[in-house]
Amino acid sequence: MCAYLEFLFHTHTHTHTHRNKVLKNQKFKTQEVQNQSLQTQSLKSQEFKTQDLRNKALKSQNLKSSNKSLSKDKSKLKVNFANVALYFIKNEGQYNKQALFYAKTPKYTLWVTKNGLVFDTVQNISQGKKAKRDKSSDKANKFVRDVSRLKFIGANFKVKVISLDKQDLKVNYFKGKDEKDWKSVDTSAAVLYQNIYPNIDLKVYGTGGQIEYDWIVKKGGNPQDIRFEYSGIKNSSINKAGDIEIDTQKIGKLIHKNPVSYQEVKGKKISVSSSFINVKDNKNQYCIAVKEYDKSKTLVIDPVIALKYSTCLGGSQTEYVYAIAVDSSGYVYVTGITQSSDFPL
Repeated sequence: MCAYLEFLFHTHTHTHTHRNKVLKNQKFKTQEVQNQSLQTQSLKSQEFKTQDLRNKALKSQNLKSSNKSLSKDKSKLKVNFANVALYFIKNEGQYNKQALFYAKTPKYTLWVTKNGLVFDTVQNISQGKKAKRDKSSDKANKFVRDVSRLKFIGANFKVKVISLDKQDLKVNYFKGKDEKDWKSVDTSAAVLYQNIYPNIDLKVYGTGGQIEYDWIVKKGGNPQDIRFEYSGIKNSSINKAGDIEIDTQKIGKLIHKNPVSYQEVKGKKISVSSSFINVKDNKNQYCIAVKEYDKSKTLVIDPVIALKYSTCLGGSQTEYVYAIAVDSSGYVYVTGITQSSDFPL
């Protein structure tokens, strides 16, 4: 009996001891797992923090690099506005109906009408400190407006003027509160007078510094039909180089350069001699003399009007430019206000 009890006691003691060992092992294992989990979480947290710091450092480096690149680009992206191509805007009621199209540049506004081209320029003639840029200082500034007109004499009064080479740029006008009066207008790189004279078209295009127009004399057309006259000017004359010099009333000269004429034959331009001639009964009226050419092929007469104006903005009052920026594609962004009035009557 005693031996049996001893055995039971021994067995119970052994079992209790084993159970304690198992519980201790489980506790240690659980603690170890918890410690490993905490270490893993800590490592992950440190890893995220390290990655976050790396990302911030990279962003900072990228921003610095971008700023340096932008600074370099800015030095490269200097724009000569005289070389910026004209954008012709169709008049859809935003201006007087006489204007079919118009183009605004930092120097002038070019109005396209059925009768001809109108150069409309406003210049601030205040000097030095007197020339104010603040929009509230109009009284301190002195502005002059000059309007020179190039009229087509004897032209087709039913001529149709269309846009050529449509551009991505759109011009938006917001007048008043009624959305019906708001307009989004297409732009083009050129305009074309169709049959302005019999079998003759006129293409007008250019840049801020010069206007080009091509007289396109098709088969059956006669270049002697082309006549034009300047009005609203002081005087005009043909100089030794064969250019027409036009003295404007107030702001300098227009130089109507001697025309370059040619025909295309098998993909090559063949030069044709041409020149301006003053019409005797009107000193400001001119025609174009063209020597022998192949009348079975199209003749292009390409004069250029170079502007010798001082820097100014188109319109009848004032324009204020607050900021100008140029992107990497060469697009120019201008912010400011305008107080320009309507087409000059």
